[in-house]
Amino acid sequence: MDSFRNRILTAVLALLVLVQAATTVAVLERAGAELQSLTATNLRTRVGALRQRLATRFEVARTHLAGLAAQPLFQARLAAADVPALDALMRADSGVGAAQLDFLIDSRGALLACSGVDCSDAVRAELDVVASTALAHHGEGALDVLAVLDGRPYRIVLVRLPGDRPGWFGGGYLLDQRAIEALGSRSDVDVTLLARDPNGTHFSATTLPRALKPWLGVLEQTPLAAEATQTLPMGDAPYLTTVLPMAPLRGEIRLIVQLSLADTQARLAHLREQVLAISGAALVGAALLLLLLTRRALRPIDELVRAAQRIERGDYGERLTVGGGREFARLAAVFDSMQQRIAERESRIVHQARHDVLTGLPNRVAAHSRLKRLLRGAAPVGVVLVDLRDFKHLNASFGHELGDQVLQEVARRLAAALRSGDYLARLGTDQFLLLLPGNGTEQSQATAGQVVRGIRQNLLLGSIEVHLDASAGVCSSPADGTEAEELLRRADLALQEAKRSGEPTCSYQSEHDDRHRKRLRLLTDLHGAIASDQLHLVYQPKVLMSDRRVRSLEALVRWNHPQLGPVPPGEFVPLAEQTGSMAQLTRWVLRSAIAQLGHWRREGFASEIAVNVSASDVVDARLPDEILALLKQHQVRPEQLLLEITESAVMQDLEQAIRGMRRLRAAGVRFAIDDFGTGHSSLAQLKALPVDELKIDRTFVRDLQPGTRDDAIVRSAVELAHVLGLKVVAEGIETAAAWTALLRLGCDYAQGYFISPPIAPEHVGEWIQEINTRLSAAESGTAQIRVLTELRTNRRP
Repeated sequence: MDSFRNRILTAVLALLVLVQAATTVAVLERAGAELQSLTATNLRTRVGALRQRLATRFEVARTHLAGLAAQPLFQARLAAADVPALDALMRADSGVGAAQLDFLIDSRGALLACSGVDCSDAVRAELDVVASTALAHHGEGALDVLAVLDGRPYRIVLVRLPGDRPGWFGGGYLLDQRAIEALGSRSDVDVTLLARDPNGTHFSATTLPRALKPWLGVLEQTPLAAEATQTLPMGDAPYLTTVLPMAPLRGEIRLIVQLSLADTQARLAHLREQVLAISGAALVGAALLLLLLTRRALRPIDELVRAAQRIERGDYGERLTVGGGREFARLAAVFDSMQQRIAERESRIVHQARHDVLTGLPNRVAAHSRLKRLLRGAAPVGVVLVDLRDFKHLNASFGHELGDQVLQEVARRLAAALRSGDYLARLGTDQFLLLLPGNGTEQSQATAGQVVRGIRQNLLLGSIEVHLDASAGVCSSPADGTEAEELLRRADLALQEAKRSGEPTCSYQSEHDDRHRKRLRLLTDLHGAIASDQLHLVYQPKVLMSDRRVRSLEALVRWNHPQLGPVPPGEFVPLAEQTGSMAQLTRWVLRSAIAQLGHWRREGFASEIAVNVSASDVVDARLPDEILALLKQHQVRPEQLLLEITESAVMQDLEQAIRGMRRLRAAGVRFAIDDFGTGHSSLAQLKALPVDELKIDRTFVRDLQPGTRDDAIVRSAVELAHVLGLKVVAEGIETAAAWTALLRLGCDYAQGYFISPPIAPEHVGEWIQEINTRLSAAESGTAQIRVLTELRTNRRP
């Protein structure tokens, strides 16, 4: 081979290397840009959710303030221009609705009265100026403004006074660390609020990890345009950052939303490795082919260069064909394979951004887009939201691998029940969405019933038989709305109603919005109700069946809302769990119950009290010390306290739960497994728990009759408990037949409305003395039933 040919081959090989490198760089840059775009879209979606939360909180505050202004007492004092009395009334209302400031201004913006924990002289003076400025530019309806008062940022909500009275009533809501954490909860983004007083005082609150809080200074000094996104280096990974527009009337306030790009960088690195591997393989093949090139190869090389440039532009659709012999055909095949794989990877990246990895179904983003497109047509659209009941307990008991198999099977069952043209998506861990074009509410209701029945068919996975249950919420356009967000929200309201009522399906009704508003009201007021002792305890007796005497009482919490009246525990206890107030509620109940035990002890009345403990409390390492301190404070023996926990609560973190239980058990506090028979724990796990009692769930006791399955279940539970050395408590006794059956089955304790409903603490001693005297003297079952019936009939509420 002469030197000229060698130079040609060397030059061609160098050119091919450069082209391949350019192609690889272009592909990586394009893939990186796509990932950045998808991440920016993800950030915008979450920013939209934050805006919705801000709007919802404004509506809650506006409703609360308007309700207070509409109270007759408020209007009477306003009509009398009694400013001190108005100030006193607002001071009495201070704290309701999480407002730190309540104030009244006249129609010109002058501050008439101010109340609340933050209403200092400095705040009053600055608030007077802010209110005047706000009213100078106000429009119709309520006002929602921001201001930095005395160095701290506030959201100020103003509503007009009702009737023809001039003036405004307002509330100031401190945007502190707790408020920012609540705003950023249940999302994958971090929220930071930066504020500065005109005097130069700085204030900040953030959900960023503690390790990144020193970077707040960088955020304060970085100029960020409103609603524009940019990437900021923070810690080990950059953050995609945007700023929500804020226009405070006093001071400066910036609300910064950030999304970590660590996951995006990891995915890009993985793609880079794959592309480099393909590029390397292509270069090796090209180098071998170039050894056989002749001068005729120059033209095919030009074709390869043009193909590489096309790939660099992101055009992967054209098949590569070149002349020059089999060698170039092989090289063309390598290029074709490379561009196909790159196209497939890009397609997978886009697909994963809009589809669920586990089931392959469209995700929330894709479903929302499809629903918006369907709503542009004239035909009705049915919306069905399906939720698996107690799926988290199944995951906790059997593991996530089996849970994933269950979700895949549910997705197959749902898909099999749909028509051609219907749309199925997975919105969350255990929630699915069905879009039914052409279906009204009745047709959608029928489809929902069909899919729920299909899900409820037992599923056999290996040797495990899984019992599934589901609920569905139904609505349709245009009857229930014409906007995608509105229909999804109303389908969710119907779903919550179905879960609350125990029905398999429920169609949206207008009163569901009323319940939702009530729920928002309860969410707003619950924390204040716990803090201000609006709750109270009642006590339901438990009868020891062997001597028919009351030996124990269960403490049950009640809430009498000042405006809504009595609120059932079934409504506000789940709200406490959802809002993170469960620990506060549990501690209030423990303090009240143990204090009541101490009071009864000083009056000469001795009993034990059972208190229910939630799942979050079981694994709280601080709770044992707090309980022991309360017992010591009120001079109550630990043996008088019985803590009731559910199987599912313990199974969430078995090791931590056992550690806390053993600590209290060693001090004398006793434990009972509540709702036994409804969870998923194994006998080995039950044996490991330091418990004293099993409490059979009311579903097995309520209709207890000889020869029934309930009878067999209760008998087995009693025998199992006695073998393990445990006592058995049957709750939910509502009939004489159930009382008689429990006597026959050898149950240790009985509890229920047939014996007595919950009793106010001031009547407990008198009632127990009477039942212990009369019931213990009744030897026959007939006499016992007669005594219980008379006591229940004669007892005053």
